[in-house]
Amino acid sequence: MSEDFSERKSSVVKKLSLMEDIKNVRENELMKREKEREEEKKHRAKMMAIKENELQIQAKMKEQELQAQAAMKEQELQTQRYIKEMEIKAKEREMEKDGQGKGKGDGYANT
Repeated sequence: MSEDFSERKSSVVKKLSLMEDIKNVRENELMKREKEREEEKKHRAKMMAIKENELQIQAKMKEQELQAQAAMKEQELQTQRYIKEMEIKAKEREMEKDGQGKGKGDGYANT
């Protein structure tokens, strides 16, 4: 009977040891998964920061591009205004020239 008890005790101890091992394995797996989740979370945060930085750079580049286009358009408008002013001045000089020429040779005698 004492052997029977010893065997049962040994069997119970083995089962308890096995249960403890299983518990430890599960805890280790849970800790490993938690660590993986944390690493994935950090990775996603880094990727989001990189993406945000890229978007900011793209926005700055687009703003610079639009500013350059606006400056070119303004330069073009100034050039067109200058050309128009020169055309107007040329016509005014031509009209003055034509007006002076008619006054001298219009057939009236200056006496």
